[in-house]
This record gives sequence, C-alpha cells and structure tokens, in this order.
Amino acid sequence: MRSHRLVLSLGIIACGCVSGCVIRGADDTMLALYNENRSEFDSLAQQAFADPGCISLPAYRKRLKALGITDARLSTEPHQQLRLETYREGMVTHGLVRGFAYSRHELAPLVESLEAVRPPGEGYRRIGENWYLFVSRD
Repeated sequence: MRSHRLVLSLGIIACGCVSGCVIRGADDTMLALYNENRSEFDSLAQQAFADPGCISLPAYRKRLKALGITDARLSTEPHQQLRLETYREGMVTHGLVRGFAYSRHELAPLVESLEAVRPPGEGYRRIGENWYLFVSRD
C-alpha cells in the first residue's frame, strides 16, 4: 500500500513536468517512506554491500517493489554507493531520476532540498546515517 501511495504521489507531483521544473513535496513523500521503513532500507543496503549480485535476484527485487523502488544500482566509483530509484522520466539528454542513495562516504553536493537542483545537475539531501535522497537532472 505504501509503495502505491509513493508512486501515485510522485506521479501527481511530476505530472506535466518538463526539464527544469520544480517537483514540490517529493522530498517529504520520500522522507516519510524512509522513516516508516528504516530497518528495511538498512537491511537492503547491508545485503547489497555484502553481496553485490543480490540486487538482481527476484527476492531482493520483490522487497524493492514493496517499497515502490523501481531499480537498484550499485556503483564503485569513486566510492561504493547503492542507488534505489523511485522515479525516472525522460531520456539520457533530458531526464530526471530521483531516489535514495546509501554510501559510507559523504556524497556531494549536499542540498537542503532536491527541489533546488536545476539541470544539468545532481544533488543529495542527507536523511540518516549513510542515507540520502538524490536527484539527477539532465
């Protein structure tokens, strides 16, 4: 049920969005999802860092889907980082990606609100120990 609320909320918020638009309230919606499911987020991150191959397994994907997460990516450059995407729109040259990021190293640039990030750009809002909301706009 929570995942449906997140998808519905993000869909309503982003309706009609074009490059450079402001998505109001998405930070709060995502923050509420994180706070309501903090232990599950921590478990997903720990599992991914311990066994990077697990993010492609059906059982892991099912847990992501229950949270409204559409994709998970684990990168190693410049530091290991898990990205859990909740929203993706557009194409490579004109796109928007939002979600959660987990890293044991501080991510940058830090912003107070993802709404402040304009294309082309990327920003992170710290929401917990090693956890961030992120947005990437092209």
